[in-house]
Amino acid sequence: MPEDWVDIPGWTPYQANLAGGIRNGRTLRVLSSYTRYDGYCNVKLSSSGVSKSLRVHRLIALTFVPNPLNKPTVNHKNRDREDNKAENLEWATTKEQNSHKGRASAFPLQGKRAVWKCHRETRERLQLYPSVRAAALDVKGAIAAAGSICAVAGGNTRRGGYVQKSAFGYRWQYDRDNDQLEGECWKRVPADFLRGVEGYSVSDQGRIKNHRGRVGKAYGKAGQYVGFSVRTFQIKAHVLIAKVFVPNANRKPYVNHKNGDKTDCRAENLEWVTASENMQHACDTGLQRTSRAVAQIEADENQLVFASTAAAARATGVPQPSIWAAASGRLHHAGGFQWLFL
Repeated sequence: MPEDWVDIPGWTPYQANLAGGIRNGRTLRVLSSYTRYDGYCNVKLSSSGVSKSLRVHRLIALTFVPNPLNKPTVNHKNRDREDNKAENLEWATTKEQNSHKGRASAFPLQGKRAVWKCHRETRERLQLYPSVRAAALDVKGAIAAAGSICAVAGGNTRRGGYVQKSAFGYRWQYDRDNDQLEGECWKRVPADFLRGVEGYSVSDQGRIKNHRGRVGKAYGKAGQYVGFSVRTFQIKAHVLIAKVFVPNANRKPYVNHKNGDKTDCRAENLEWVTASENMQHACDTGLQRTSRAVAQIEADENQLVFASTAAAARATGVPQPSIWAAASGRLHHAGGFQWLFL
């Protein structure tokens, strides 16, 4: 049964179920996962006081999917990286993973870009393909040809400084006809906002553009914060947009979504707030219940129950936002205790 919880090998006291859930077997609190820039879901587990971010699909596979051949990777059968049910997972070699990517699927890969096939001399647009992969299959009958098409369309510099201008008898251009939205304003992102990475811009409509002019959207689950993929790391979209477009004269630490939609990162929907202002807004808009029972879990696993986080804060002296964050899974502890919503 999906609700049966089984210990995760090597990660006591954490448990997993067939539906792809992860929980703390000691507190019985189901952990919240988050989506990385590459589309995979991660969850934070603690061992010996050290917190680690691990991929959910690997934890589920370790627990439920036999691996007699000791294959190194876990494949999603339906190619949906957020579907981490045990029945959707299988152990695979790197070659098997790459072969699976080439099969038709109802779940298109993230980052798919339309590309134009153009006349080599006149640069006249001849045909629009929905993806580089589709273009490669049409002109060469092989997905491996996609690399050369990408190199031309992206203006990549080859080894020795050579810039490839054509591939398979054609020039190639990424389709950017829909890159600009009406009234959209772009601003350069200071490098210190992106760990020293230069050449990126963001718009007041919540989009990002890299140094090659490629426009991208934020990724994430519905109802959760979304982020931009920059090189090998991900940054929260609403925070970056606010830093660039929204003044913060009072140096408030948090960014609030005025309409309560965490995926709406337009500049006009963002404002800088304090922790209490952020929580009050959530209560006023109905995004957060004002009264919710919470349990304080002590070292001996005894539970002390309070009628609300506010009551718990008054009784223990632990800040209410910290209690809420711990009970919601965003913090491991608050005031030296674990917390659990009832």
